[in-house]
Amino acid sequence: MSQSIQTLKKPPGYRDPNIPIQIPPKGAPNLPHTFYPYKKKRKSCCRTCCLCFCISLVLSILLFICLGGLFYVLYEPQLPRFNVKSFQLDQFNINESKDGPRLNTKLTVNIEFRNTNKKIKIVYDKISILVNGEGGLNIGEGTTPGFVQGKNNATNVKLVMKGNQLVSEQEAKKRIDEFKSKSLKLSTELRSGIGMILSGLNTGTVGLKVTCGDISLKQIENDVKPKCKVYMFRMLYIY
Repeated sequence: MSQSIQTLKKPPGYRDPNIPIQIPPKGAPNLPHTFYPYKKKRKSCCRTCCLCFCISLVLSILLFICLGGLFYVLYEPQLPRFNVKSFQLDQFNINESKDGPRLNTKLTVNIEFRNTNKKIKIVYDKISILVNGEGGLNIGEGTTPGFVQGKNNATNVKLVMKGNQLVSEQEAKKRIDEFKSKSLKLSTELRSGIGMILSGLNTGTVGLKVTCGDISLKQIENDVKPKCKVYMFRMLYIY
């Protein structure tokens, strides 16, 4: 009679004595790839920093608006006004030189600086004035020292300027004809730095540019005043 031999099942926890024991290396445990504790902590810190920055920015803007409103209520600041009071062209002729014809000019310009503020003094750095004709023709240029303008005050700055520019024969004839017919157009550009003194505090100065549009000699004789445009930081148009 044949007998069937049944293989016994190995009990739980059974270890085959013929298989050597493997000791895991020392060090950090081998964590699953889906576990990133440092990245989660870093993301949390970034969100907190962004939130703090946004809150600080909003509070700074609100504080700036409040201080600006308080400043306006207390001092009622107004920008100064500028007006070209007079032009006087004393010399305008052509002289020959070894380089060619030269336009020699001499003129006097009178510009009014008007400060309408009742609580603020205005500070001006050194003032540069340039008078041009059409096509960038240099009629005259000069500088004058800066000054402090009192409250509710009008100050006239008078400057004598000269020009000596090389021109072509064709342009020389054209400009002389314009001068004789009084159709020659002039424009004035003023550059300086402007600041304020309020309650004894000097705010410092920023760039200022004033341009007063083209106006002919005939219009000047008829007492027509050119319109002036004001630029802060010498490029930001104000009025």
